[in-house]
Amino acid sequence: MIKYIKYLEEVLHLTVDVSPYSADDILPLYLRNSYSLYTSAILGIKCLLALPLEQGNLTVLRKQCAQLKKLTGLDCVLCLENVRIYTKDKMLAEGIPFIIPEQQIYMPFLGIALAQSGAREIKRIESISFSTQKLLLNAIYHGWKNLSLTDAAKADSVY
Repeated sequence: MIKYIKYLEEVLHLTVDVSPYSADDILPLYLRNSYSLYTSAILGIKCLLALPLEQGNLTVLRKQCAQLKKLTGLDCVLCLENVRIYTKDKMLAEGIPFIIPEQQIYMPFLGIALAQSGAREIKRIESISFSTQKLLLNAIYHGWKNLSLTDAAKADSVY
């Protein structure tokens, strides 16, 4: 649980208070044995941090997260080690809060959706400049291969 709290504090730049969930007696046995549960106050809002003890599939996580929210009265945030991209996308689409250290935080009840996957979206290019067109045409017509930028500039000035 320490790495989840550390990641939250690092990304959100605030102190997160965490304590073990104390009202275990209201939860069914299968939920008590399936998760390590903690209560947390993030930005003044209490929530339940649920760390699954075993890797479960999306259907199980979805149902159990909803049950934890209903039984405790707190928003349930799943603390996951790693998940498949499909699972993460479905959880985002369905509004299921989760934390994946060093990758993503999604807590819609706080208005937080942060990703650090390192992937960036490349914009679609509609047009290119004249100089880029000239460089590309020279490379095609003159068969340039493995040419450094310096050599390309020198060769481009010749043509």
